[in-house]
Amino acid sequence: MIRNAKVSDIPKLLSILKHAHKVEQGRYRQFAIDEACFKELAFEAIRSGNMFLAVIDHGEGPIGFLMGVLERLYLIAKVRYATDLFFVCDQAKGREIQTLLKKFENWAENHPDVVEIWLGVTSASRNDWQRLGKFYQKHGYAQEGAIFQRRISSCQA
Repeated sequence: MIRNAKVSDIPKLLSILKHAHKVEQGRYRQFAIDEACFKELAFEAIRSGNMFLAVIDHGEGPIGFLMGVLERLYLIAKVRYATDLFFVCDQAKGREIQTLLKKFENWAENHPDVVEIWLGVTSASRNDWQRLGKFYQKHGYAQEGAIFQRRISSCQA
């Protein structure tokens, strides 16, 4: 079942995120997750109309989730876009993931000033980002541009 997240889900969502962070082999896995920050963000997502947080639940609590936010285009436009912050569904089935994505899309479309949905996938978080990109393309998304990064080696976080 896909449902809106509840405050009581937050510890489980943090556990899901920490597990994914550890096993996905993403390039930032050596950096610790700020648990208090995630809990605060999840709480805000549950209570805010400008954020989205829904879960996949098989009856014993969440097994996956999507957290998203609305942002002003270029931070200054009068229109907004919806984007995912976390889309963690490694234990879910394909149909459930599609339904969760559709719930996010419906949420975004119910805001009349939202002009686009942006879904991110990089090697920072996934070791199979191309597969996820194909999933997005299958559901009507197109690749737009690219992200270029330069690592700052002096960071000691």
